[in-house]
Amino acid sequence: MPTQEQADLHAKVIVVDRKKALVGSANLSLRGLMNNHELGVVVEGPVAAEIARAIDMLMASPYTMPVQ
Repeated sequence: MPTQEQADLHAKVIVVDRKKALVGSANLSLRGLMNNHELGVVVEGPVAAEIARAIDMLMASPYTMPVQ
C-alpha cells in the first residue's frame, strides 16, 4: 500500500456550461465505469464556474500541449 507521500489522484473533470461539473477518479471507458470502484462528485454553481476557470488557465498555459 502506498504511503501518503506516494499516493496521488488521477482525477477527471467534466464541466457543462460552467454551471455543473463532475470531478471523479473513474476512467471514462466501459471497464473504468463498470468494473472499477471509483468516486465522483457533482458540483454546481460558483464552484463549477471556478473549476471551469482553472481549466481555462491550464489550457492557456505554455506548459500544456495537445495530445495527438
